[in-house]
Amino acid sequence: MYARDRIVPRPRRESHRRLSNGEPLEQYQGDRYCRYEGCTVKLSRYNPSDCCGLHKGWVDTVTRSYG
Repeated sequence: MYARDRIVPRPRRESHRRLSNGEPLEQYQGDRYCRYEGCTVKLSRYNPSDCCGLHKGWVDTVTRSYG
């Protein structure tokens, strides 16, 4: 018996993301695109907004130090 014969497949990952407390994240309809004319960004199923981050006015909330 060779070592490769003992390899077992890994279990599949869950198809839905979960919060740290184990609750599933809310999902929205798939195949949604930004509502702004000419924008072709496909929205994530976890994004509750009807437009992309660029058109929503996304703000970087991470504080960075350069020094």
